[in-house]
Amino acid sequence: MKLEYFPIHGRAIQIRLLLAYCKVDYEDIFVTFPEFAQRKKQGDFAPSGQLPMLTLDDGTKLFQTKSILRYIAKTQKGKNGENLYPGHSDPLLSFKIDEVIDTREDFLNNNL
Repeated sequence: MKLEYFPIHGRAIQIRLLLAYCKVDYEDIFVTFPEFAQRKKQGDFAPSGQLPMLTLDDGTKLFQTKSILRYIAKTQKGKNGENLYPGHSDPLLSFKIDEVIDTREDFLNNNL
């Protein structure tokens, strides 16, 4: 896996923290703003044209921070082997997880 984002914490910090918590080996690639502009013109970040971007080992590219967080939580186990996103097996717990993620988004948007 490789995570690409600007050389700042920004939106990717949550992804980095979750990957670290799950003990997932990944390559953390810092993209400069000039490089981002050039690669965006080339279509490297399609369809969203945004970062962060998580590229899976099979080449699949994932975009949108919250969607990436949910994907990791669904496909990885926590450091103690726990299921981090129960999905349909526990809808109320999934709601609580989504609530925390969305609250983080509110905080990020209001404090940049």
